[in-house]
Amino acid sequence: MTSALTPFAGGWTFPPLNRKRLPWDESYPHYTAMELRRYLGARRFNRYFKFAFVRNPWERLVSRYFFLRAQNSNDPDARINERDYYPPGNLTFNDWLLRRGSGRNCIHPMDLRQQLEWLTATDGSLAVDFVGRFESLSNDFAEACRRIGLHPTLPHINTQTPPGEGGYRDLYTDGGRELVARVFRNDIERWQYDY
Repeated sequence: MTSALTPFAGGWTFPPLNRKRLPWDESYPHYTAMELRRYLGARRFNRYFKFAFVRNPWERLVSRYFFLRAQNSNDPDARINERDYYPPGNLTFNDWLLRRGSGRNCIHPMDLRQQLEWLTATDGSLAVDFVGRFESLSNDFAEACRRIGLHPTLPHINTQTPPGEGGYRDLYTDGGRELVARVFRNDIERWQYDY
């Protein structure tokens, strides 16, 4: 989506880091809606059409695992890998998922957040105008773009497909499936995802 929309940005990019104004390291480079609202100011934020995409949590974590595996330098001394953020080649998906029993390393090297937490205001209401689903990415992205009067082409990049015909389900054990159901309960309930 970034690649598709950048030509229309008019020179605007992500806000520069301003550590005096916001604790950016909490979610940099993926800002929450409320972080952007504080940065832009409520009036400016409210003028924008804001959209986001959610994904089935079980599928999302499998994709994340394969993405991180592709990025892995296999350097155990690398600072960013201090908590096995990049799973080493011999670490299976379920070992990575269940490590320390928390699921913390599955998303970012920061405090774990559900997708819903990135998109809601402090009162729990949605802070974005449109929520698309990864499962219907092309159609939902086209709808978001239609609402802002754009018609970009969505390129197919950064794909991480798990091996096997069964897709993400083939990689889960009962324990891993239950961990995701527990940790991402609010996302699953809000968007009615099932395994």
